[in-house]
Amino acid sequence: MKKMIASYKDTFGKNYGILVLVALIYFSLVAAAWFGMFLYLHQIVYEALGMLTAFIIQLFYRKPAINIVLGALGMFFCIIELLRTLNTHTDLHNPFIYKLFIFTIAALIVGIIMSGILMFSFMYAFKQQEKKGL
Repeated sequence: MKKMIASYKDTFGKNYGILVLVALIYFSLVAAAWFGMFLYLHQIVYEALGMLTAFIIQLFYRKPAINIVLGALGMFFCIIELLRTLNTHTDLHNPFIYKLFIFTIAALIVGIIMSGILMFSFMYAFKQQEKKGL
């Protein structure tokens, strides 16, 4: 784990490398929870499997250009899902549904922030390469 953190610091800068690592781990955990929930219900969700595979591969290969694509897709889907969640007309008088509604909105807002971190990581990686003279 220390080698992975050190390689992210080397690729994306001292402080921003940790943020990129946290963003990739966040999206990997969200995809794993999504895939696991439907696997428990004896269904296979190929979107969750694809998302999980993409973010785990990116965790180990850390290509800065792919972060732009993953960040843009993540932001697009988080915004669409946030709008869909806000548009639902659920019974918010039930405390469980209200807490679930608030949790979903919070998770989607965190997803938008993590997507922004991934999208801007390319610029930090480019600055790091300029500093090294590559």
